[in-house]
Amino acid sequence: MRIIEPSIIIGRTGDKLTSISVAMPVKVERSFDGSLKVNLPLFGTHSWANDENGVEKAVEAEVILFCRGAEKFGDGIEKELQYLGWKMVSVKDEVRVFAYRVSNTDVRLAGMLRKDPNHFNRRLEIT
Repeated sequence: MRIIEPSIIIGRTGDKLTSISVAMPVKVERSFDGSLKVNLPLFGTHSWANDENGVEKAVEAEVILFCRGAEKFGDGIEKELQYLGWKMVSVKDEVRVFAYRVSNTDVRLAGMLRKDPNHFNRRLEIT
């Protein structure tokens, strides 16, 4: 079984965030009223969507809110990711790459990271 490694690529010009690219697990659960709960477990957040078309928008909104909150009210995206367990794996010029390494003992998260389109969001890029 191949496990996909979550990654985040952050582009900056000076202190200004210019782009972010995210590949991470997303768990979607249907609630009793038919709406969809969209969980981003590596951010510790969730959102809601009315249907499958809204799931991608909900993920994008959660990523944007996380980034804005980290920049405005936290210690910056890079530090906030490190607080959540993400590791910086490379820095080149003004591009920083983070990865989330899953422990072998975290069976639930490892299961989500298996190559399963229902649980892994394709790369989201926000510029």
